[in-house]
Amino acid sequence: MKASLSTLLVSLPVLAYAQGAAPQSLRAEARREEPGRFVLDVSGEVPGAADGAPVELRLAPAGGDLRTVARGRVEGGRFAVRIGGGERWLLPGAYALEARTHAGAARLDLRVGSPDDEARERRAVRQKVALLLDATYLIYHGLASWGGALSAHAAAARERFGGRVPRSLAQQIAGEWSKVLRVVQRDLPTIRFDHDEFVRSYWFGYAPAADEALRQTFRDLERWRSTLTVRILGDLGVSVPEAVRADAEGLSADEARERIRARAAAVRAAVGLPPQPWEVVRAGLPERPGDAKGDVFVSSVSGFRVEKPGPDWSFDASARNPNMRLRIVCRRRDLGGPLLSGVEIRTYPLARRPEEVLRVDENQTRNRWPGFELISERPVVWKGGEEAGQQWIGRELHYRTRAGRGSVVVVQYGLADPRGRRLLCVMSFLGEGLYERWLPTVQRINASFRPVGGR
Repeated sequence: MKASLSTLLVSLPVLAYAQGAAPQSLRAEARREEPGRFVLDVSGEVPGAADGAPVELRLAPAGGDLRTVARGRVEGGRFAVRIGGGERWLLPGAYALEARTHAGAARLDLRVGSPDDEARERRAVRQKVALLLDATYLIYHGLASWGGALSAHAAAARERFGGRVPRSLAQQIAGEWSKVLRVVQRDLPTIRFDHDEFVRSYWFGYAPAADEALRQTFRDLERWRSTLTVRILGDLGVSVPEAVRADAEGLSADEARERIRARAAAVRAAVGLPPQPWEVVRAGLPERPGDAKGDVFVSSVSGFRVEKPGPDWSFDASARNPNMRLRIVCRRRDLGGPLLSGVEIRTYPLARRPEEVLRVDENQTRNRWPGFELISERPVVWKGGEEAGQQWIGRELHYRTRAGRGSVVVVQYGLADPRGRRLLCVMSFLGEGLYERWLPTVQRINASFRPVGGR
């Protein structure tokens, strides 16, 4: 007799059974239900046992501790139980199985799937864990780069104004940090849920050491967010919620960062992924205002060239966030809405090829902006440079996003470094009603934009 898994997991009452009845002739047959996913049909005999006598099945990966995974009943001196199926499966590999009654137990060593099945599924597990780590790294990198930059900005403001940061400046810096927090609060629960579902899909999980290290990484990211919040808002003189202070207590930002890096390395080792340190690419030195010559700005720091479209526009090299290198500001007051362009350099240390940079950046863009609504997109290519045959591929996106009670159109023109890891990008923001009129001007800025200096 076979029963569904949901039935087997219900605790059964102890029924009458014959003394001395212990399982015999234990058999287990693994069946592939889906690629890489198996169920186990277990059967055996319990001579002399009364019908309805309980049988408990315990299972463990080779070298692990046995745990109860199913229960069944004796009928006609026999029992048959299926382990797995539905939402929980067995990974291919070696297992120990035990069938137990009140009178005794029988044990069987077995293999689920072939060695090729095991190797193939382990590769699939590594790929899934690598994706989870890549998503987690983006949160880590965002906290490290934005948290570091805004912490330095807040500390400098406190020192400059003798501990009394002007309210407008404090609100500006705190507002930038709140944007970072919104991204973390949106993305981290999603990654955690994805990981939990992945773990639950297998009996015994996919790798206990990696599972626990990832869970701790998620918690450390939450506490790191809290320590950075306390530091930034504290320097600005802005009140910090007590729950955030309590969460941050006893953990410094530096300690949290190093702990997360160590856990990420442990996860990779546990599933057999090669080492890949979690680097943070710093924005480095600010741009030099003296690099502006008339309508042309050639960066001697970051290696780009761009033109402003005329005398109504000005260059602003003061850093506003870790990515923004230069702002190109329209000074006209009769526009009826915002009109602004800026050069950003975005770093994706795990993206080793330009195609990967573009893919990761587009995913980030779609998730970053509230109410993202794509208007158009097209591939772009820039050929040239000081290196013979150098070619930068890229993408131009036009999209609408919410801004306060209204919306703005963003024109994003990005070129991916052929060596990977880096995107040079012009971001232009056009208020409501300005898109069609000013798009040709924005396209002139984009057409003038290019990398220089072989950086």
